[in-house]
Amino acid sequence: MNNDNIGYLISRMRKDKHLTQQELAEKLGVSNKTISRWETGETLPEAGLILDLANELGITSDELLRGERDTAPKRSGTSVEPDTANLPIFLGRALYFRDPFQQNAWYMNYLFGASLLMTLGFIWQSRR
Repeated sequence: MNNDNIGYLISRMRKDKHLTQQELAEKLGVSNKTISRWETGETLPEAGLILDLANELGITSDELLRGERDTAPKRSGTSVEPDTANLPIFLGRALYFRDPFQQNAWYMNYLFGASLLMTLGFIWQSRR
């Protein structure tokens, strides 16, 4: 933990939320001088205030304690946007996937589907 990084993050996130030190202090039940000490890296928030402070700033407690925001996008199962990372890419006549496993899976599904159709066709022909 780096006090200066944590203090800078608290200051930046507070300003992004358009809060003064006094407003944030009132929400957390501390003085504005305490907020100032956190932001300058003089002291760190008490353990009991970490979750409340992180919630007020709109960050996770992990981000607060590391003193930096996560830059990687969050992956959630409820995403409305489609995941385009593994969609096939058509280059000429070939079909390419970014993930080799997905390419093998696509070929296996293709072969299975083709063989199933051929089998059903032979069965249908033999009944005539």
